[in-house]
Amino acid sequence: MIPIKGYTHIHPTIDWIEISGNETLDAMRLLEEYPENRNWYRLSANSLATDMLKKNPDKINYTLMSNNHCPDAIRIIQRHRTAIDVAMMPLLSTNPFAFDWLLEMGQIRWPYICRNPSKQAKRYLETRLSTPIPYLEITEYPHVPNMHYLELNLSSWAPIMWDMYYTKGVYHRMYQKKPTWKNMSANPYFAELLLSKYPEQISWSHFSANPNPLAVHYLLDHTEKIDLYFAEANPHPSMVQYVLKQIADKGARVDFSRNTCPLALHYLAPVMYDYDKMRESSAALNQELVAIAWSPDYLTILAERFHLSFEEIVEGR
Repeated sequence: MIPIKGYTHIHPTIDWIEISGNETLDAMRLLEEYPENRNWYRLSANSLATDMLKKNPDKINYTLMSNNHCPDAIRIIQRHRTAIDVAMMPLLSTNPFAFDWLLEMGQIRWPYICRNPSKQAKRYLETRLSTPIPYLEITEYPHVPNMHYLELNLSSWAPIMWDMYYTKGVYHRMYQKKPTWKNMSANPYFAELLLSKYPEQISWSHFSANPNPLAVHYLLDHTEKIDLYFAEANPHPSMVQYVLKQIADKGARVDFSRNTCPLALHYLAPVMYDYDKMRESSAALNQELVAIAWSPDYLTILAERFHLSFEEIVEGR
């Protein structure tokens, strides 16, 4: 983490790598203000950074951009890449905006499609999983869905599909492995399923980062289960308020650089912004606006529009 000089604050640091991956307008404005601190690897996957990336195509990591869930990102890849690396295929397969393009190229990677939240991915998975898959075929990596990636899928249909195949025993028969409960514990779409059917399997540390209101309300009723390191990344306002209270009451040190909640970024504001510099840079504009507002020509226009006399406007009557 890099300190910003000239400020004293209870947490006077910013993790610029995390800020570069933070998908909020406040984070993007900060990186516009301090371009020397941009991390282009993280920005390449940031769906709000496409304007920066368009202006700096030489700095793009195209493999990471394959995981950028913004339509413009896919168009940038298509424009600047004459060939698609093998390393890009798994991430493109998870990208909802790349599904049709992969179908055209015949480059679907079935294990990673399980992480794709698009409705097209859901339909293709249902078709693929409706047919029994011979055990020997499971080793044919590109052609077989992987339920571990379904645990990371950020869609409302993913937990329903996962639970159906887990209950039927398909999961264990196909992979001879246990589910990755940590992944599901952090996934907001799995919160209701875990609390209702598998509470004993919840990883409370990872669940602390889960922004689903059901997860947050449960944790705030059982604060002994909250892991502050994971909770500091939870963007739910109630959890941010809880973390802020830990700072105020116990002097806890946290890093909100990963957090997308405006309340968390407001906490970082004394660190993030040089207000003296902002006032200085806007002083000329403020003077110009005042001059325009009180110019005779502008006041005459106001008088005509609102049927007032020049004297009434000046005197504020």
